[in-house]
Formats: sequence, structure tokens, C-alpha cells
Amino acid sequence: MSQPLQLLQIEDSKSDAALIVRLLEKSNYTVKWKRVETAEELRAALIQQPWDIIISDYSLPQFNASAALAILQHSGLDIPFIVVSGTVGETIAVTLMKNGAQDYLMKDHLMRLVPAVTRELAEARNRQERRQAEQERLKLLSILEQSLNEIYLFDAQTLLFQYVNDCALRNTGHTLAQMQTKTLLHLNPQFYAEAFHKMTAPLRQAGQNKIIFETHHMRADGSTYPVEVHLQLATSGQRNIFLAVVNDITERKHAETRIMRLNRIHAVLSGINTTIVRVRDRQELFTEACRIAVEHGQFRMVWIGWLDPKEMKIVPVAKEGVDDGYLEQIQLTVRGETADEYAPVARALREKSPVIYNNISSDAEMTRWHFQSLQRDYHSMVAFPLLVSDKVVGVFVLYAAETGFFDTEEIKLLSELAGDVSFALDYIEKAERLNYLAYYDVLTGLPSRILFQDRLNHALNQASRYETDLALLFLDLDDFKNINDSLGHNTGDLLLKQLATRLTACVREGDTVARLGGDEFVVVLAEIAVEEDISLVAQKIIKLITEPFIVDSHELFVTCSVGIALYPKDGEDSQTLLKNADAALYQAKSQGRNNAQFCTAEMNAKALERLTLENSLRQALKREEFLLHYQPRVDLRSGLITGVEALVRWQQKPGLQLVPPGKFIPIAEDCGLIVPIGVWVLHTACAQNKAWQQAGLKPVCVAVNLSARQFRQQDLVEVVSRVLQETGLDPTLLELELTESLIMQNVNTAIDTLTQLKDMGVKLSIDDFGTGYSSLSYLKRFPIDFLKIDQSFVRDITTDKDDAAIAKTIISMSHDMELKVIAEGVETEAQESFLRQYHCDEMQGYFFSKPVPATGIASLLKH
Repeated sequence: MSQPLQLLQIEDSKSDAALIVRLLEKSNYTVKWKRVETAEELRAALIQQPWDIIISDYSLPQFNASAALAILQHSGLDIPFIVVSGTVGETIAVTLMKNGAQDYLMKDHLMRLVPAVTRELAEARNRQERRQAEQERLKLLSILEQSLNEIYLFDAQTLLFQYVNDCALRNTGHTLAQMQTKTLLHLNPQFYAEAFHKMTAPLRQAGQNKIIFETHHMRADGSTYPVEVHLQLATSGQRNIFLAVVNDITERKHAETRIMRLNRIHAVLSGINTTIVRVRDRQELFTEACRIAVEHGQFRMVWIGWLDPKEMKIVPVAKEGVDDGYLEQIQLTVRGETADEYAPVARALREKSPVIYNNISSDAEMTRWHFQSLQRDYHSMVAFPLLVSDKVVGVFVLYAAETGFFDTEEIKLLSELAGDVSFALDYIEKAERLNYLAYYDVLTGLPSRILFQDRLNHALNQASRYETDLALLFLDLDDFKNINDSLGHNTGDLLLKQLATRLTACVREGDTVARLGGDEFVVVLAEIAVEEDISLVAQKIIKLITEPFIVDSHELFVTCSVGIALYPKDGEDSQTLLKNADAALYQAKSQGRNNAQFCTAEMNAKALERLTLENSLRQALKREEFLLHYQPRVDLRSGLITGVEALVRWQQKPGLQLVPPGKFIPIAEDCGLIVPIGVWVLHTACAQNKAWQQAGLKPVCVAVNLSARQFRQQDLVEVVSRVLQETGLDPTLLELELTESLIMQNVNTAIDTLTQLKDMGVKLSIDDFGTGYSSLSYLKRFPIDFLKIDQSFVRDITTDKDDAAIAKTIISMSHDMELKVIAEGVETEAQESFLRQYHCDEMQGYFFSKPVPATGIASLLKH
């Protein structure tokens, strides 16, 4: 036995007591026992420790088993009581059994002792377990009855209620007798049996321990209320039962609705305050306020009216939401208390306080507008007067689809909102009077010196904080005094206004253009990416100003000079930058005017070189300075030439060195010249390929690179088609090369353009593959024929395991997608051997041939 048997013996014979212990120990019982002989000893023993069983002789000198049994029953303890005696008769034994003894044995027949003890111990344990279970049941029922939640037990198949607590009866209004005939479906009118069984399938299949869902319960009077149900499946005997703990969430739903409404109004308040900070125009303020109120506040309709003080009439100036002619049907005069006027607006303006109608359908003051309001789902409304200097200037009216929408907190927030709009109106009115006097140039509308200084300081702080560059351009018109002297100051002023407009158009939205006085202007260019961009802006300004101005029927031609200073290179504060930009302007004037000069010689040299190169580039096409070289592509298996790539070169004068493509192509791209150059390259390459064929040479494909600007041209497909027609080249002998970063800029447009080119028969390839950011999911959508492995991977393909792995992956992936692979920049036999080993299709590079003129290609094709 795991625990010793606690045995209490009522016996006057020590030997008889010891005999009983030996019998039990022989049956593998470990026995701890005590012998008592009197009633006092028995009572003390019952108090001292718990006993598993009591074995009592019937008759003792001062005591007997009947008295001992009475003492045991009086103690309330449930301990098995067995009488073992040599004198007890049958009548006494029966009486003892009736009074609570579990068994009786004769001392001369103790073979039944051990089975009797074992049986009675087991029955005692069963009685104890039943008592504990009953106590737990009663405790649980007490908890269930005291619960503030509705609790239901119902059969998993029939759904009939087996138990319903008092809270459920109170909340539903049903009696216990009524509930015993109902199922869960009676309380959930939107449920039906099939849907309920489907929803609870995870519980039946032991997939989940609990299901939580929200629904509505129906009361006895037919009304409903929202509840949250926590549903579990349990077993009772052979049946499955559901336990449902149900929370009445009416208050929570009310709170959620209220919080949601308050959040909506907070969003409106935040959005309109943001607008107030940004907007400096009344109409834009009104329009944005109405839009934000409807979009973020989800009001049914919002409108703002402006008071015409002469007519004493409200004129709607902005509205948003469902109107459907409502404003046209209401009389918006506020002359006095007349039968025709619209009560909410009239009262709000007269009383200078909000007017609220939280149930339009039942409010007597709104009787005349019940039909029109409810037809548009207006159920509550509020009208706020807009005040400037305590003077009514307008009204802000909001309609909600819910009744009772405008409670104390909503009105408090919306009053704050109306106050903010009023403040903005007051600010705009004052700003309109003061801005042009203090911060803006009255003539041009540009920032004046004070505001410019403030913006420059702010831009410098930002540049310092984020470690970006900044440029200050100081410019004035050349010989502007002559215009004032000859045509008058009025003409000069009109010219300056037009000049301000042109300057603003030259810069980005975040940049600043200001007038310092006379014909002096400054431009602040923030967040400069590359210094060359500054020169581009300066040249753009110079070019734009040289275009004629039409002023008072006069066609005026003017030029300007520009001085440029950079932060932090030429100064870290506004005064130093202005001083150095002014010095650079003086230098520009001294060098003939109509030009831009940097503060530093280095930047001036770069700007001059770029400007010179750009000017020469503009004449290069006319002077026929461009020429094409061609680099062959070779099949790695056969060693035969399969095609050539056309590469543009620029030779400004015969005998001079060629200008590197890396030097002039970016400039051509920036200034837009790449488009006509690209058309020339395409036409020349196609014509040359046709000429080779007509000379009897083997037909090969000619590849032409497309730049970003070319690819974005809307007429690209038409240009390619026209060139093919003009040159007579078979479209299948033309290949267009694009970089992967280029086609990923606008994937859908790229796919459409490439598909049209592919439909013409033109071959397509992606150049420099592996250096961009193309997604394989997009790559398979592009109708391409070739992938070109960038030479940066080929260069170390035999020595760098990463480059080798990349090349092998590109080759394998391309073949899986049924694309051919061309390796660029192949310069060694080892590279060529590697590519052949891993089944690259074609190669291109100095190992076979450098780019050569057309005559060189003809020679290669012959051999």
C-alpha cells in the first residue's frame, strides 16, 4: 500500500488487537494503529488524528460497540466501523448495522476481515468523492447564480437549454419554465440550426477550445441587445453539452460608438487645423473644411455659408456630402424672425451660439424641413456661427445620419473647430493686409528681403541638420536702367512682374525665389543632389529670360547675369553666402554679362566645360559629327558572328580624339538631345545593316541601345516602325537593348510598349542584367529574347566564386525561361571557356573584337 492504514481499535485485549494487525499486515497492509478501551479515549483519538477505519469489540468492561458507534456518529466523521466480537448475537448485529456499522465479524471466523476492510475502505473513498463532487457542484451553481454574466448549458444536438442562471432570466425577461422549452436559436433570431452547427464545427472536431463571437439576444418583449458569447463544448455522461457565457455589451457598444464618433471629430479637428496652418485663402479653407468633415467625420452633409451684410442673406460658399438640392429649398435670409427663414441658421447667427437639433424628425422647429431632411438621411444637425472680432461673418452647418449625435463632448469639440475656422478667417484677413507690407514684394508677389532672410536661414538649418548642399543664386537684369529711362518705370515694373513669374517656373516647389529690390532677385535651391544641377538651373534661367517679353505692346529683349554661392563650400551663414554670391554676380557682369559664374574657380571650370560641351553637342547632328562603331556578338558553340551592337561615337573635328560616350551621353540625356541622337543612331544602324545584306554579306542582327528618354517617348513604336520602313530592314534583324532599371520604372507601361515592338517582329534584350532591381515575377512578363550578363560579373568570373555563381544562375534561370544569354566584356580565353562550359549562348568583348567601323564588320562577316 502506498499510504499506511490508519487503524483505530476499540479493544480491551491487547492480543486480539495484535492478531487483527498481523492479519492485515499479512495481506500487504502497512498498519499504523491505536487501541482504546473507554469512551474518553475514543473521543480523544477521534480528535487527535484522522482514521481510515475503526474495528471494535462489542463488549468492553466499561464500554461497548453501540456506545462507540454513537460517539462516532455524533462527531460527524465518516469512518468505516466494523464490529469484531466473540459474543455478539444476530439481533444485536442487525441493530448495529441499522445504526451505522458497516459490518460485523466473529473473532473465531476472521478470514473475512481483510476483504471486509478492503471493501469498506473503497466504499469510504467513493462516499468521499461523491461528497466532494456534490460540494463542487453546489459551489459551481452558487457561482453561476451569482454571476453578472448570462450562463447557459444546452444540449449540443437539440440545442435545448439544460440550465439557465438568474442573470439570463433577468436579461431576457423569460421565466425558467419558458426557457426550459427554448433553444439557443430562440434567443438569436439571426441564427438557424445549420449555420450554428457549421460555426461550432471546430469545437466538435476538437480543433478549438473556445469560440468567441458577437450577436444579439432577443428579449421576451421582442427587443434585442448586443452580446458577446464565449462558447465551449463539454461532456456530461454520454451527451455533449455547450456552455455559453454571455456578456451584455450594450454599454461597450455605446462606448465604442461614442469613441468612434469622437475619434471622427478629432480627425476632423486635426485635419482642419492642419489645413488652417497651410491655407491662406478663404475659399480653399472653406472647401477643405467641408471635405475633411465629410471624409474624416463621416457627416452626411456639411456646408459653410458667408453672410452678405447688405442683403442679410447667407450665401453657401462650400459644401460636401449629400445635398441633392437641399440648400436650394431652404430660405437663408436672416432679416428677423420670419416664417420663411431657416430656423437653425437664423438662430445661430442671432444668438451667436451653436443651435442643435438631435432628432430632426421630432423637433417642432424643424417641422417644415422634416421631409426634405429625412429624405436625405439627415437625422441630427448643428449650426455654428463663424465670428471674426465678435462679428458674425458666416455659418458652419453639419448634418449627421444618427439621431442624438451631438452630445456635450461632440459639441465641445465642434465648437473648438468652429472657433479655429473663425480664427483662421481672422488670421487670413489680417494676413492679407500685412503680408504684402511686411513679407512680400507688393509688385511681384515674391518674398521680400525679410521673408527671404527667414527662409534662407531655415534652409541653412535644414541643410546643416541633414548634411545636404544648398545653392544661392544672385541675379539681376543687364542694363535694366535703360528700359526704365526709355519706356518709363511703369513698363519696367510690368517687366519685373513677368520676370518673377518666369523665375518661379524655373525652380521646384520647395525652393525660394525672392526680390531684394530694383531688378535684384535671389533664388535658394535646397537639397542639391549633384553640383552640376545648379549649373543646369542657372542656364535654364538665363535661357528663359532671353525669350522676348511682351509689355504694353512692346517686345522687349533682356538678359541677366547670375552669381552662385554654395553651402557649405562658400559660406555657412546667410550673410557670407549673400556676399559671395554677389561677388560671383560681379564676376559674371565683368565677363560680358548674360552668363552665370560660381564663386569658386573649380566650379566655374566644370560649369564652363559642361556648357561648352552642351553647346557643341547641339550642333553635332547638323555638322554630322556622330559616327557608329559596331561590336560583334559571337555564338559560343559555333564561333560564328550572330549580330553586332551599334555604339555611337562623337568626333568634333576630323583628326581629333573621340569624345568618350560616358562624357557626352549623360549631357545629351539631361538636355533632351538624346532623343534626336537616338533616332539618328537607330536609322543609321538599320540602313547600314541593310547595306551589308545588299552587299551579299550574311544577314545578322543589329542591336541598338534605347535611352530612358527615348523609351518614355509616346511615339517610340511609331518611330521604330517608320525607320524600318524607310531603311527596308527586316524587323527580325533589329534588336533593341534596354537596361533592367529602365523597364522597372513603370512596369505596366513598359510591358505595353515592349509588346507592341515585339508584335512588329523586333527582338528585345535586357542589357546590364544583374545590376538593377528587376523582379523575376515581372521579368517573365516582359516579351524579351535575350539577357545580357553585365561585364562587372564577367570580369572576375574565373577568380571570384560569387561572380561565377551569379553568372551560372543567370544562365540557368534564363534557359528555364526560354531566353538566350549574352555575356558582355569577355576579354580572356579562360572567361570564354567558362561561359561555354556553362552553356552561355553568345559572347561579346575584346577577346573576339573591339568595336570597329562598319568596314571592319564587313571584313569580319566575309571571313
